[in-house]
Amino acid sequence: MKIFVTGASGYIGHTVARAVRAKGHRVYGLVRRQEDADLLSLDEITPLLGDLEYPESYQRILDEVEVAVHCAFDSSGQGIEQDAQTIDTIINVFSKSSLPKIFVYTSGVWVYGSKGSEIVDETSPLDPLDIVKWRPTHEEKVLKANSAQLKTVVLRPGNVFGNVGGFTNFFFTSIENGTVSIVGEGNNRWPMVHVQDLAHAYVSVVEKELSHVILNVTDDSSATVREMAEAVAKAAEMSGRVKEMSTEEAEQHFGPLVPALKFDLKVDNSRIKRLIGWHIHHAPFINEVEIYYQAWKTTQQEQGAF
Repeated sequence: MKIFVTGASGYIGHTVARAVRAKGHRVYGLVRRQEDADLLSLDEITPLLGDLEYPESYQRILDEVEVAVHCAFDSSGQGIEQDAQTIDTIINVFSKSSLPKIFVYTSGVWVYGSKGSEIVDETSPLDPLDIVKWRPTHEEKVLKANSAQLKTVVLRPGNVFGNVGGFTNFFFTSIENGTVSIVGEGNNRWPMVHVQDLAHAYVSVVEKELSHVILNVTDDSSATVREMAEAVAKAAEMSGRVKEMSTEEAEQHFGPLVPALKFDLKVDNSRIKRLIGWHIHHAPFINEVEIYYQAWKTTQQEQGAF
């Protein structure tokens, strides 16, 4: 299959593009910089220099591919508008094609809101965190475009970790201040997923040619944020050095991201296991935290920041 991936130099997008290519598919990756294009070429991914802000920079490739996987999100002030524009562009081109097409859209479990001990699945009502208040509208736009010729899928990953990136780097960066910081007591639980397991979910969704479906992509871990922070402190030989930040203090450091750090949710992942036979290959973050800490530390040393 010919597959187009947005954000192909990003944390999730690059991992997805490599995983799809590893299955023998022809992959085109959208990047903004020539140096990123060169790196994609090394991974046997065909780079396409362009920008989500300018649909004409990638619209041509949509006529040639069978699948579009939208992983990119610009965190600038125009990110939401660009995301909507990208959805519209892909749908408009794909809907006019006489050939079957697949559109896979990346959302996230933050759309459920913080539910505490309640377990949510894909049918649960949404109460998105403010930072992703717009996501359900974009999900709905993708799903409504589903037709006999256009298969649409929405993936809702948990908090992604692994490969020196992801949400758990919040723990590692706080070490620079001599403690591992958490917001509040840390009794909340984050739905988690390793980035490579997530990438395999994209591959399977595309190859199974699913249609008009939403899938949660989370592992089976259940550790609290405090337990994860304590494991990080131990890996960094800082046992017991976990700092509880007040909401006010956290807002000074993390601004609108604070609700996500306080996020508390349990997610049912049975649908993706049942529909595509998705398997979790990586142990929970807390079980191998020393691997992730060492990878992050090595990266920091290479960049001269540690």
